[in-house]
Amino acid sequence: MLKVIKFYATWCQSCKMLEPIFKNLKSKFNDVEFEEIDIDQNNGKEMLAKFGGDTLPIIVVLKNNQAVETIRGVKPLITLEKKIKTIKGDEKETK
Repeated sequence: MLKVIKFYATWCQSCKMLEPIFKNLKSKFNDVEFEEIDIDQNNGKEMLAKFGGDTLPIIVVLKNNQAVETIRGVKPLITLEKKIKTIKGDEKETK
């Protein structure tokens, strides 16, 4: 099972730029669980620190409840899609 967590804050401009990309990403993967965590609410900072987060936005990809990828900053939709497909095993990673 794959889970994708986006850590953000309402005051973060980069996080606002990532919002439509993340929304689009969610619509492309029905078999992946997506979660958004505001670091200023409900122990969000502690959860972010658990994954080694130090900047925003950060996307953490979990496979079988283990963090397998940490993506810092705003990335294009196609980059995020490829990473998820690679982690799922749908596509071989190309460098």
